[in-house]
This record gives sequence, structure tokens and C-alpha cells, in this order.
Amino acid sequence: MNNKIVTLLTDFGTHDGYIGSLKGVIKSYYPAADIIDISHDIDPFDVRGAAFTLHTYYSYFPKDTIHFVVIDPGVGSVRRPLLLRTAQHYFVGPDNGVFQFIFSREAYTAYELDVKKISSGTPSATFHARDIFAPATGKLLQGNPCEKLGKRLDERTEVPRVFYSKEENGVLKLEAVNIDRFGNIVTGFSRRDMERMNKYAIDQVKVKDFSTNTLNSFYAEKSDGELMVLWNSMDFLEIAAVNANAAKILNFDKTKDSVQIKIR
Repeated sequence: MNNKIVTLLTDFGTHDGYIGSLKGVIKSYYPAADIIDISHDIDPFDVRGAAFTLHTYYSYFPKDTIHFVVIDPGVGSVRRPLLLRTAQHYFVGPDNGVFQFIFSREAYTAYELDVKKISSGTPSATFHARDIFAPATGKLLQGNPCEKLGKRLDERTEVPRVFYSKEENGVLKLEAVNIDRFGNIVTGFSRRDMERMNKYAIDQVKVKDFSTNTLNSFYAEKSDGELMVLWNSMDFLEIAAVNANAAKILNFDKTKDSVQIKIR
């Protein structure tokens, strides 16, 4: 492994020393590691939001980058600690959905990390990020092959999911996977999903009291405060407001509310 980059994505925040302990463990295995903080401000326990965030950046990193992703409300339970290897990258984290976009879009080999092969100590039941995932990352940096860190899983670890459901009259109900810091409502529905369905046009978009039959191309096409719909830079359908917060304007709760569209 020639590249020694590690990215970190967690919901730990920076108020406490959790991130420091992760970096300390990784550096103790490989002091020259280039550790890049993507974000530690994922909403607590927001696995779906973390999965989407990972999808937005991982492919821009060099070959053999290790992506450390820990949003882990089930820490200590029966959920498996995973190591994934794709053609370009490694991924380390829990088998709880944080890798759902990777499962859907990449060919990969999965391994269940073996604690006995990673660390001689007993891991804390509440901090696998430090005691399992960080040592596994360190051993990868040292050049250990995946096979020495865990058991290869021949079956898919989860069925890739879609973020929409089909309703009556050709309507699709879309889930929101993220509300970014600008208040843009990002759905889990992409141009790729449209193509898979052999559909090529959206006739209507409805979000609570807002409805439109027009898709915009960029934010400045409308006036300040106006709501709009467009394909974002990652080709996901997004509801935005010009120089304003769409989620606040619509009082949108991504855990409860949805976006409805008609396509043809």
C-alpha cells in the first residue's frame, strides 16, 4: 500500500477527547499517517446522513485511501465490524448501514474484523472506534493484507436499498438523506435511479405546501428566498431556496417528511 491517507467521518464532535484518542491510536501504528478530518459533526446516531456524506467525497481521494467511518449507535451489539476493499479504496466501520451507498455502487470484498488479530487487549464495549477500528486502520497502514485482519464474507452484508417507494398514479415518494448546512433538502433519488427506471423527465415535485413542475439548473436562476428543485453536484434531486434555508421555510423534518415526484 503506497498511499498513507486516512479520512475520518464520525458523530463524535470535537468537544471531547474522542477524536484525539482515535488519532493517537492510528499514529502509534503509523506515525506518518496523513489523517484528514472530513467531519465530526454528523448528527448523533444519523447513520443515513453519514452514508450519504461518505458518498459525496470518498471517490475524490487517491487510490488506497482508508476511509474510517464510525457512526455506531449499536456499538457493543451483534452488528459486525467491517473492512471493505474496493478497486480503489479501503473502508473501516460498523455493518449498520453507513456503507449502503458503497454496497450499491461499488464492487467490493468485505471482511469481518477479528478482534484477536487486531489487538491483544480487550476492547471497550462502548468504544469500538478506538479499540477495533483505529487499530485495524493502523495495521492497514503498516501494509497488512485484509486477510490477516479478518474473515472474508462471501455473502453481501446487506441488501442495497433504495430511498424511494412507488405510490399510486405514478408518484414516487422520496426520502431525504441529508439537510446540508445551507438548509438544502437532499433526497436519495439520483439521475442514475431515473435511468434504471427508463424514465427521463420529472413532471412535478411536491414538498409539503410547495409544488412545482420546473427543475432549475443552478441556484441563481431564481430570486432570493424562492424555493426551487434541481439536480445537485452529486446528481441527487435537491430542494433549495435562493440565499435561504429551504428546510426552515418548509418546516421540513427529514425523519418524518418526504418529497413526492411524478416522472415519465
